[in-house]
Formats: sequence, C-alpha cells, structure tokens
Amino acid sequence: MPPRAGGFFVGRSRLPTRRGRSIISNMISRPISTSLLLVCVAIFGSAASCTSAPQAEVRSASPRDRQEAGTVATVYVELENLNNEPLPLRTVEYTVELTGKEGMTFRGTRAAEATLPSQGKHRLALPAAFPASVDLVGASYRISGTIRYLKPGQIAAILYDYRVSRPSVDFSGTGTIAAADVAPAGSVR
Repeated sequence: MPPRAGGFFVGRSRLPTRRGRSIISNMISRPISTSLLLVCVAIFGSAASCTSAPQAEVRSASPRDRQEAGTVATVYVELENLNNEPLPLRTVEYTVELTGKEGMTFRGTRAAEATLPSQGKHRLALPAAFPASVDLVGASYRISGTIRYLKPGQIAAILYDYRVSRPSVDFSGTGTIAAADVAPAGSVR
C-alpha cells in the first residue's frame, strides 16, 4: 500500500524514519559520550559558577609616548580577584574617547597576558593612540571595555575553548590625563 504523510503505512504501524532507521533507533545509537558531556557540563559547570567575577576599576591615565606619527596615552585599570583560585585573563576589548574632542576615539583589542592572583590585585596598562596634533595632558577621557577571563577547572577551560562559556567583566570610567606617569603595569600590593 502507498505510504501516508508522516511515514506511516495504511494497515501496518511503522515509526517515522530518517535515513532508513527509526528516529528512536537514531537517538539510542547516538554516542554516549555526547550525553555524558551534557551531564558533566550540567554538574561541573554549576560548580565553576561559584567563582565570582573579578572587580575592575579605572585608576588613572597618563601620556606614554609622543612621536611625529602620533601620541599614546596609557589608561590603568586595576583588577581584584576575591576568589581562592587564580584567574587567567584572556582578552581585553576597550574604547577610549577624548571627551570634547570630536572624532578622537581609539578602539583596541589585546591579549591580557596576565593572571589575577588568588585574593590579589593586578593593574593592566591599556594603550590608546591618537594623532600627534592632540595634546593629551589635561585632556578628559572616557573608557569602557570588557575583560574576558578563564574560570578555574578543566571543564571551564574546555567550555571557553569551544566558545560555550566566556566569562567576562565590564569596566568603565572617566578622568583627566595626568602630566606624569602614575603607575606602571603589574601587581599592586
């Protein structure tokens, strides 16, 4: 007899098929590792969520370099890790805008190249380049950005690598670019 819509035959009951096998058969034959991975993510992923995000605060900014081609300011962002595990920092995406100077905006993405120590602080130096004609000393600025970090644990690392979970912390701040270097990048005590 001819098949009816939905994969059923008249006079005989048959489950819908996909590639010659029933849907239930396909579900049963899926690799157990996929199901196991989902269970592990649910169980261990919740354990990794116990890690609190680092705190970020914009501290200061100063001119760093001036050449014929342009001038560079450095904005210092201090991060604090309240966890008992170190947190490797991955990337920083940020925008620095000189307020009151139209069109003077710098957008950057950098590898963070740092690890926040457990129960410790770290100061990131974020450079921003502008045309040489801009006088940075005394200029007002606004910065905003996102810092991506890695939670502790092997499963968190796998989820990060596969772009399933990419924890981040946002920061923003305003200020005036000081005349002298305020602080070098690195650990803060």
